[in-house]
Amino acid sequence: MAFVAAATVCFGISVHPARAQNAGAFPGLTLVLEDGVMDLRANAQIRQASGARVMGYAGMDDLEVGSIFISPDNVALRVVAISQVDGDTVIETDQPPIREVIASCEMPDQEIPFTAADIVPESVQPGVTVLTPHDATQQRQARELPLGPTWLDTETKSSIQSDDTVSVSFDLLLFKSEKKAEPEKDKGADGKDNKWTTKSTSGGKPEPSTSTETEVRLKGSLTLAKPVLKGGLRMPAMNIKWVTVWWCIGYPEISFDSGYLKASFEAAEQINAQLVGSASLTQDIKFPLYGFAVQNPSVGKLSVGVYIKVSVSGKITVLFEIDQYARMGLWGTVDLAWPFIPYDVSTGSELYYNFAVRPSISAEVELDIGPAVGVDIEILGFKLVEAEAFGGLYGKAAGSVFATDVFGLDKNVGPYGDLSKWAYTGSVEIGGFFKLHLGIASFEDDIVDQKWPFFKLNWKGSL
Repeated sequence: MAFVAAATVCFGISVHPARAQNAGAFPGLTLVLEDGVMDLRANAQIRQASGARVMGYAGMDDLEVGSIFISPDNVALRVVAISQVDGDTVIETDQPPIREVIASCEMPDQEIPFTAADIVPESVQPGVTVLTPHDATQQRQARELPLGPTWLDTETKSSIQSDDTVSVSFDLLLFKSEKKAEPEKDKGADGKDNKWTTKSTSGGKPEPSTSTETEVRLKGSLTLAKPVLKGGLRMPAMNIKWVTVWWCIGYPEISFDSGYLKASFEAAEQINAQLVGSASLTQDIKFPLYGFAVQNPSVGKLSVGVYIKVSVSGKITVLFEIDQYARMGLWGTVDLAWPFIPYDVSTGSELYYNFAVRPSISAEVELDIGPAVGVDIEILGFKLVEAEAFGGLYGKAAGSVFATDVFGLDKNVGPYGDLSKWAYTGSVEIGGFFKLHLGIASFEDDIVDQKWPFFKLNWKGSL
């Protein structure tokens, strides 16, 4: 792993043509390529080993079997075969040893902190929002899970509340299923002529429609505190010095300079999240009283219906509130002997974590009954406008059962808390209501949804 990491660091650096150092986020980096290594990147300027020359741009036509080059995506490759297939040139490559690519590479010990400014915009996934420090603080204060006495949060709060943090909020849809069963549409009058006709009906069969929706969603916030990368790199080297003496032409004196690769990463992270699973069912039954329609079979239809509507909707939700905190530190050092042989490998880690969860389940059901007036406008089979005014009496009941304590796991003390104590709440409400539903093309919403309760009852207790 150390070998690969060194190669990755070196190949990902953009180097000044004259100094071969001061590479962006790695101040003081010095990178020298072996002679003959071709650079196929757009800005192909990099110092070569022999004479500290700057090698000019190389192209694909300069490659031959045995050539070592750096591809446009910063990967060092070696050509093993070149062939012609249907008029196209096919170049087969493998990865050469790092000692054949880099003559020397040295990065002094340094510390690189990561901040919100270092987040790559394209890497932010849908449903994820980067928070400002102010927004992140407000969100953490608003999301306080009541924790048991063994929750060791002193160190958590002192580190995670620091201003040196990167925070994101997320609302991720993990699963969703929707199903709808609509009553069969009235196909209207038969005819091939292009004339508008009117039609009225009285009474009719009940028209049921059902819709179900199931989803699992994960939402909350993640705060990463003080992510810091520390490290240093020096490649091993072989030095040849020619020693001259008066009695002969002399002899070579060979010496080796050892190298090293060392890196460490320190960070703390905290997640406050809710895993929510919900299932909802809506059953509507229309008992037609009277209908009026103006229609043209070749164009469309305008219809108005008066009916008694009974609507029953219910929803059940299973919720897991989750708080998790971890502090981690990873480090390693590797001494390198020429020509890049690792020895005296040393690694270490430090980890603290705490996890707490509290489950709950809730359900609600509502019954609406009353007269309704519906208006539909269709053209060529497309429903352009759909409106419904619906009012009458409603009854609503809701209840929840939840754990009064949390169950958690702490690295230092082990499991804590329990889920043996539960509480419940319930409510009943009866009143009058009025709804105005409007759908235009792809827009659909309740633009008026007003309730006037005249009876309420609430209760709570312990199980």
